[in-house]
Amino acid sequence: MNTLELLHHIQNKGIHLSLTVDDNIEVYPRSELTDSIRNLIRDNKRLLLIVLRQKQAELKQLIKQVSTNYGGDDEPFLEEYINDVLHDWSGDLQTALACFRGLDKQQPFNKWK
Repeated sequence: MNTLELLHHIQNKGIHLSLTVDDNIEVYPRSELTDSIRNLIRDNKRLLLIVLRQKQAELKQLIKQVSTNYGGDDEPFLEEYINDVLHDWSGDLQTALACFRGLDKQQPFNKWK
């Protein structure tokens, strides 16, 4: 099983992984964590961290792109917004990515035309 398959396997068990501020893996909800899943995470921690960092970097880039697509007038607040999104969606990075990928594909409404 490759790392992406492992991540999906863990998520299919109802467990979400995210990066903490100090670059560790956070597991949510802990109550669903079994010994076998815990061992899978420990044994593959280095690779899981790489995948989670890549997904987080993609999400940051998508947020910036969506901001630009929709006018970019929130630039002074963009980093704060990105941090809020990463925090609020930390337990479900896949859904956040799907949301912003969808927004990136949409044509923004331009009220000035």
